[in-house]
Amino acid sequence: MNYFKNILFFFLLAFNTIGQENLILNGDFEEYWTCPDGMTQVEKCKFVYNPCETTPSTSDYYNNCDFMPYWEQFPRSGDGMVGFGAIDGINNFHYREYVQLEFSETIGCAKTYLITAYFNLSNLYRFSMRNIGFYFSESEIDTNDYLYNLFTPQYTDVSTLIDDTLGWVEIQFQFKAEKEYNYLTIGHFLNDSTDSYVEVNQNTVAQSYDTYFYIDDVSLVEVKSGLPVFPNVFTPNNDGVNDLFGPIDGAGSIEKVFILNRWGNIIQELDYPFEWDGQSKAQNKMGEGVYFYKVSLKRDCKEEKKEQYHGMVHLIR
Repeated sequence: MNYFKNILFFFLLAFNTIGQENLILNGDFEEYWTCPDGMTQVEKCKFVYNPCETTPSTSDYYNNCDFMPYWEQFPRSGDGMVGFGAIDGINNFHYREYVQLEFSETIGCAKTYLITAYFNLSNLYRFSMRNIGFYFSESEIDTNDYLYNLFTPQYTDVSTLIDDTLGWVEIQFQFKAEKEYNYLTIGHFLNDSTDSYVEVNQNTVAQSYDTYFYIDDVSLVEVKSGLPVFPNVFTPNNDGVNDLFGPIDGAGSIEKVFILNRWGNIIQELDYPFEWDGQSKAQNKMGEGVYFYKVSLKRDCKEEKKEQYHGMVHLIR
């Protein structure tokens, strides 16, 4: 028995992890349908779209295969990047350009994702701004209106000032999907930018009051978290030590737990919060041995199936 007590604290370990697969198609802008040879050709970049093409809005695609900015701005990695005008401070204070990205698969309801994007301020522009927005949508946007008239982004970065004309500024945040999405659109969604319009590049020879950003290496990866953690041994012998079987961590994600014997028969069914005392539904003490548990996890969206989580525990008396 002492041997078994020595292993009571040998637990199954579980950590928050971030999946490594980037769910944004061509988030580094390397792939293209045809090589760009001038401005306003974002549609030549694979799976990247201009949602306001008929406004007109003129986001740009750059690639070392042929066309790069003559003022010597370079991608953060590889050969490709995209550029967009966040605001026109001279001619039309409400002018906007956007970059719309497609996902490789539908991102799931109630799941959490880490979004990362890198921005660079063109060195021809004296002014920059805050309030870059990220709008997730179920379907592709194709409109003849500016998006600030139509949509409110689920996330707006209110603190990051993109003021680096040499290096790249990272914007990163976690996003919990409230429903299923297939596209992400990035840009300035406010209809009045005076609160975030800042002079940052006084040394430039250009006197432009516009704001223009390059964007590169956009990624969206699922954050794997919230799975419950259970011990693999418990001893319901009323000695006050490890008498009850329950979650060590992640209890808040549990909706219901089923305890099964080795033949797959359900011997106990427990709602959260729960602790199993080693007895059946009929309050009979179960014998020593290996038992299995099946956990139904909570989901925030009714239309999505509840996930199942399985494991085993050794009951010792």
